[in-house]
Amino acid sequence: MRAILWVSILRGMVGLAVLALAGATPAAADHFKPLSPNHTSYGVAQLNYGNVPPFLDFIVKLMNPVHVTQAAAVIIYESDRGANAGTPEKYLNCVVRQLTPHASISIEEGDYFPTTDEVSTYAEVIWAPVAKVSPGKGNGENRRIADGLGGFFHTGRDLHDPRLAHPGLFSLPSNTVVAGQREDAINCVCTGLSGLVLSGDVFSEFGINCP
Repeated sequence: MRAILWVSILRGMVGLAVLALAGATPAAADHFKPLSPNHTSYGVAQLNYGNVPPFLDFIVKLMNPVHVTQAAAVIIYESDRGANAGTPEKYLNCVVRQLTPHASISIEEGDYFPTTDEVSTYAEVIWAPVAKVSPGKGNGENRRIADGLGGFFHTGRDLHDPRLAHPGLFSLPSNTVVAGQREDAINCVCTGLSGLVLSGDVFSEFGINCP
């Protein structure tokens, strides 16, 4: 009987341990893995892109679906489409914002149009955690690009136009289109990070290193 009683007690203790583990907070979990080829397979990405309609009342909306604070840099290009066609690949402006876990914010059109002249625009958004994340189980160094991280954006009423892309495909504006625009974009992002009092290496894995 005593043996049966001890077995029952041990089983109860194991059960309580399992329940305690199940109740661990998600924020404590190290589950961000190194980047894989199917980074966008589950509907999140650290590179979004899509058209921004040239209407005065349109805004860009950013959403952070993960449990870590992220920075998002919206890089705006002119677009050669419609009645207000611009110059393809011509960098226009940028906006940098910080989003806490599960936050959703809006960026007014006046924040990313440097002039009052309307022109069709195209946006790319890169996302990175404010603090580097661990892939877990000692698998490599902490990083800013990892599976499970990323955000999403849409413009005004359009929920379908933005797309997800592998962050490794990101590139900065080309100086062969407009001289100096690559540096202009980097300076814009760095100024945005500084204004938010964030580290200058937040977007380092995207080729943006701030002094």
